[in-house]
Amino acid sequence: MGRKNCALKQTEKKTFYGIVFLLASVYFVSYITRLNYNTIIIEIIDVLNLSKAAASLPLTGMAISYGAGQLISGYAGDKIQPKRIVGIGLAVTILMNILIPFSRSSLQMTVIWSINGMAQAFIWPPIVKLMNELFDNESYNKACVAVTSSGHLGHILVYIAAPVLINLGGWKTVFYSSAVAGIIMLGVWLLKCPMISMDVKNKESKDVKTTSFPWSFMLIAILIAIVLQGMLRDGITAWMPSLVSETFGLGNNISILTGVILPVFAIISISVVSGIKRRFVENELKLTTILFGIAAILAATLAVFREINPILTIILVGLLVSCMNGTNLLLIGFVPRNYAKLGIVSLVSGVLNSCTYLGAAISTYGIAVVSDRFGWTATIFLWSATALCGSILCYLNIKKWETFTG
Repeated sequence: MGRKNCALKQTEKKTFYGIVFLLASVYFVSYITRLNYNTIIIEIIDVLNLSKAAASLPLTGMAISYGAGQLISGYAGDKIQPKRIVGIGLAVTILMNILIPFSRSSLQMTVIWSINGMAQAFIWPPIVKLMNELFDNESYNKACVAVTSSGHLGHILVYIAAPVLINLGGWKTVFYSSAVAGIIMLGVWLLKCPMISMDVKNKESKDVKTTSFPWSFMLIAILIAIVLQGMLRDGITAWMPSLVSETFGLGNNISILTGVILPVFAIISISVVSGIKRRFVENELKLTTILFGIAAILAATLAVFREINPILTIILVGLLVSCMNGTNLLLIGFVPRNYAKLGIVSLVSGVLNSCTYLGAAISTYGIAVVSDRFGWTATIFLWSATALCGSILCYLNIKKWETFTG
């Protein structure tokens, strides 16, 4: 009997790790096919002779469509098999990565990359739905950390591979290579992804409506905080190579490569923040308050000392973005699980994640405009003020969140 139980546990472990690996792989590829444009934007600016504002328009379009798509994907994720939703998203994103090298203007790029944003939105909420249905609370948290980290591993690969691919065949090669990765992943996903029960009623949510979003002043505050972290995380990530290049006069390939520090720091921060939450600070908003506060201090320090040394600048930016990646894990990864009892975990996940990319849309274009007109020092002080606002907002709602989750 003991051997049977042991064998059963081993089988369950293998199944768990197999599913997590599959989900992590698809999220890994989604980052490759979504963040490749961000990574090589300074090369595109030089080759196509675009201004920073013009080159940022595809990123802004993607952020808007990605955010809007999260709402659609989140709603659909509670009603349609996640396997099908993710499969559609992957297929379209592959096509957009093949098409964008044929663009001849910033406008054409914006249209194509906005469609890619909508397609990419069909990936995260269904993944959250799958994790919620397949795993218990402890396993969900482990899976969430692993899947989130895998996205940053994909970003690291893009940062490392992009300069090599540019040297081999120009910036277009980056997109073609990303499309190939997407095609392989789509085949594996369709073969291996499990189907789940789509019955929205369970023991906990038998008499609860599952179609409406649970609005409250506390949740609105969380949504605004997510917008602020999206402004900082994605805006800084997109423009970090330009910041380094313009401040220290480094070449495009070197500047792109320096960006690899951000996802490396992100992976470390996700593990650290997850550990702190598990052992010391269980309340997501309390920990988010601390992370926003640290980010505000780091940004102010960066504004003062950014011209001293490129290594110091890169480390400070890495730590700043790490705080926002930790915040993203808490607010986008862990918070939706608390709404599982309402049967709308995918919808809540989609709405929350859409706010990240509303912030990204604002800052990706906004940073380009502000840095062009007022310089990087003023821009970085603005980052500090944004983080401070996020810290205050989360602090004011700590007790309300504790009551809701308790």
